[in-house]
Amino acid sequence: MTTRSGRLYEPELTALAEAVDGGIEVRAPAVGLWRDAPAPGTLVRPGDPLGRLEVLGVLHKLVAPAHAHGLVLPAGEHGHDDPAQRALGYGAAMLVLDPDA
Repeated sequence: MTTRSGRLYEPELTALAEAVDGGIEVRAPAVGLWRDAPAPGTLVRPGDPLGRLEVLGVLHKLVAPAHAHGLVLPAGEHGHDDPAQRALGYGAAMLVLDPDA
C-alpha cells in the first residue's frame, strides 16, 4: 500500500499497558503475530517502536503507549520465551518494563 507521495504506508497500533508489581506490563492491542521485539535492556519511552504486529496478513508498526516507560526486563523474569515471532491474543502480555531502572 502506498501514499500519494509514493512512500510505503505502514499502519500503526498503540500497545496497551498496565502497572504491575513495580513494573509496567505492555499488552497486545490486537490478535496477531508479534515480531521484532525489543531486546532486554532496551529503553522504551512513549511512542517508541515495540516491533511489528501482523494482523490478518498486514504488518502494523507497534508503538509504546503514552504512560509506558522503562527498561525491557529479560524474558525469564516474566515467564515469556523469546521466539522470532509469537502469537498473541488481545490483551496478552508482551513484555514488562522497569520504570525505575
